[in-house]
Amino acid sequence: MALIGMLTSVLAALFRYFVVMAILSQLPGFSEMVLGMGIIFAFFVLAVGLAVSEVLRELVTGAFLVTDKDLAGLQVKAGGVEGVVEFVDIRKSRSRDATGNLHIVPNSEIEPREWIVYGRQNETHSGRQSQKR
Repeated sequence: MALIGMLTSVLAALFRYFVVMAILSQLPGFSEMVLGMGIIFAFFVLAVGLAVSEVLRELVTGAFLVTDKDLAGLQVKAGGVEGVVEFVDIRKSRSRDATGNLHIVPNSEIEPREWIVYGRQNETHSGRQSQKR
């Protein structure tokens, strides 16, 4: 819900900006100011887009991982970490290795790489079944 509210606010602000620019462009002597404000706005959008791109990549990747309900309890090697997946949320995945260390890895580092799924935690000790994802 918060995302929808934020998106609505951004769209309303953009609409107001373009209405003001359209009105100012029709007034004599304001065309240079409108051009300058348009260039500033373009740089602002570029900066915001670059700043948000990493967060959006993590959220999109996390959305795909969260929908895969079978991940919890799997013995995997993913994102440079080998262990049992304990929990996957929208931004990070948590897995515990054989020594008991908890590894928290951003989903954007896990999904684009190769996964090796050895099987469920109870099945992995004898005869590791390897399955690449």
